[in-house]
Amino acid sequence: MLPNKAKKYLQALGLKSKNDKIDAKGLAQMGAEQNLKNGNLWANFFYDLRILTRQHEVLQKNITSEKNRLHAAKLLHVK
Repeated sequence: MLPNKAKKYLQALGLKSKNDKIDAKGLAQMGAEQNLKNGNLWANFFYDLRILTRQHEVLQKNITSEKNRLHAAKLLHVK
């Protein structure tokens, strides 16, 4: 839903005040009246992205740890 469409809808209802409670009520009414689809279209994408980001962080930490071990092992063999 485009923000300007929602704004025009709320204005058509006569809701001129602007705060979260009024906006939430108006948007809920608009969703109910227009039988809008659930906004979870992007939810799976962002969930997967979050999982991948966390896995990447763990892998980066493991890489750093292994590089440090390799460096320490090389230093021990030099002496």
